[in-house]
Amino acid sequence: MAARVRLSRQDGAAVVETEDDGPELPPQGLERAFEPFYRGEPSGYRATGGIGLGLAFVRSVAVVH
Repeated sequence: MAARVRLSRQDGAAVVETEDDGPELPPQGLERAFEPFYRGEPSGYRATGGIGLGLAFVRSVAVVH
C-alpha cells in the first residue's frame, strides 16, 4: 500500500491532504475513522491492519498545534 501527503497553505492556514491505496471508507465511516480503536476493516482480525489508533493520535496532535 502506498500513501501520499500534500502540504499547502490556504488563507494563512496549513492544509494537509493525505491519500492512500487502501480500502475506501464508506461516507458514514469518515468521521468515525478518527475515533480510538475504530477500524474500517470489519473482520476484527489484527493481522489485516492496525488496532485503530493512528488517526485518533494524528487528530489529537493536530488539534493541540
